Amino acid sequence: MRYHIYKISKPLNIFRRWGNFFTSDFRFLTSVFRLPTSDFRRAPRANANRVFIGVLSIFILITGFIGLSAHLFKFYFGPVGDSAETKIIHITPGMDSYQIARSLVDERLIRNPFAFRAFARFSNSSRQLKAGKYELNPQLNTFQILKKLVHGDVIMSRFVVPEGFTISQVIQIWEQNGFGKASDFEQATQKRFLFTKYGIEASTLEGYLFPDTYQFVDGMRAAVVVERMIQTFYQKFTVDLQQEAAKLGLSVHEAVTLASIIEKEAQVADERQIISAVFHNRLRRGWRLDADPTVLYAFGNPKRPLTSGDLNIDSPYNTYRYRGLPPGPICNPGLASLIAAVRPAATPYMYFVAMGNGTHYFSHTLREHQRAINKAKRQSD
Repeated sequence: MRYHIYKISKPLNIFRRWGNFFTSDFRFLTSVFRLPTSDFRRAPRANANRVFIGVLSIFILITGFIGLSAHLFKFYFGPVGDSAETKIIHITPGMDSYQIARSLVDERLIRNPFAFRAFARFSNSSRQLKAGKYELNPQLNTFQILKKLVHGDVIMSRFVVPEGFTISQVIQIWEQNGFGKASDFEQATQKRFLFTKYGIEASTLEGYLFPDTYQFVDGMRAAVVVERMIQTFYQKFTVDLQQEAAKLGLSVHEAVTLASIIEKEAQVADERQIISAVFHNRLRRGWRLDADPTVLYAFGNPKRPLTSGDLNIDSPYNTYRYRGLPPGPICNPGLASLIAAVRPAATPYMYFVAMGNGTHYFSHTLREHQRAINKAKRQSD
């Protein structure tokens, strides 16, 4: 029996030693964390509470930081107000981002110039702000304003040039609409490099400033506008139309000259090609064109009807005195007249007379033409 008791008691001593070891370690750990041994079973709940409080505190701090950041962000970068009233901001060439920001602050479109500059630098757009006049309102935020300045969404000016206007008239509407000085536009039309660049064989640009509605940024130089008008002319009077003119024996300059006379004579669209046919028929026979608008041009386009004495003026533009086409265009014709000049109607008419209502009476013979003149006089009386 003693042998068996010895064999069993030996393992029990080993378990006791291990138990004493773990108990001592537990006491050491509880002493470090200051947890009484008696509170061992309650320790997990206390730790959970502390963790919850810690996480909640961190959440509150983060939420508060985000809220404060959002408020500051909205204050510095958000819209200044709710008013839809537009304000015109003029950014001149050479203005830096700070000067632009100060202008925006002065107009109460942004709150802080430094915030505007900081974002402009952060987005690498501080050197991409374009000059011009901008239409802005307080409902726009800083990013929307900056986008407009980078894209150059400036106010566009409309320059309307009616068909049949002369260079002198174009110069007048340039100044009257406040685009610039008349002298600047006139000088721009006299730049000789334009004649060479576009192959214009003439002494003036009369006829080559295409009538159209042009849009450009405020402050556009007259020289740029003049060249754009010339470019538009060649875009409209295409190579195909120029080739059609050549088949009729007309150079580009002669075709434009004829189109300018048609422009001044025709008041009804359907008559343009018929009037063109009359002039082509007379040119082929070597007759004088007898076109009143050419004589008016020689006198500077006075606002009065021609007299019989006016028809004796010694001017190369007097088509009652000199045969063939005048030296150059007498106005800036539109596309319809340019097309009519190279596509005349197939008709043998040799004469026409204005009937006083915008239309004309066309005749084959001089006798018929004289009767039409007498009829027109009776109607005017």
